[in-house]
Amino acid sequence: MILTVKDNLGRRKRRKKSLRRNILKIVMLLIIIVVPLVILYNYIFIVRYVDAPTELKGEAEKTALGKPLYTIKKESILSKIEGYPKYDISLMKIIPGKLVIRKKSVEPEVYLADMNLYIDKNGNLFGSGNKVLYAPLKVYGQVDSSKIKTILNISRKGIFKTIHVNGRYFVGKIGHVKICFTSLDDVMIRRIKLVMSKEQRKYYTMDLRFRNQVIIR
Repeated sequence: MILTVKDNLGRRKRRKKSLRRNILKIVMLLIIIVVPLVILYNYIFIVRYVDAPTELKGEAEKTALGKPLYTIKKESILSKIEGYPKYDISLMKIIPGKLVIRKKSVEPEVYLADMNLYIDKNGNLFGSGNKVLYAPLKVYGQVDSSKIKTILNISRKGIFKTIHVNGRYFVGKIGHVKICFTSLDDVMIRRIKLVMSKEQRKYYTMDLRFRNQVIIR
């Protein structure tokens, strides 16, 4: 069989048409598959509604609306909220596309009396204006950031209601007994209770600042 130039051109045109049809079919198939997936993704994961207290909603919407739920971090919301950490903020991500923010007043762990500031459970300092809040431990003296973790630990032991910061150590009172210490753990608490059960005097000072020693004055 002899093929002419005309026949070759005809075959090429048919191949091109067939190729275009196949490409068009693939594109249409992709559109049919991808478009619904994009719509579904946007419906499920993109933040379209923010449920939050009035004073928090504006900044939360600026931060979260139009963004994927899974990319929203608590820190990015908190950094925009005036008054934090006076409030304990919780975030809930609800499918489809809903971000829920709730707040409650922070419960202070420590009151720094001379600074008129509170420490919350996470070690954050905050003020309360003229409002007086209850804190399990009241601390007198100037407190720098390096002491906050230690003071929180002292508060959680529950042995003192008040302590004084005296340079590098603390002074607490149990009844009429003064106790000097630099840190407080369960072993030291047992020592304090043991000495108090043995000591007959009503007024004395117990010094626990020195390793493995209890000095009574």
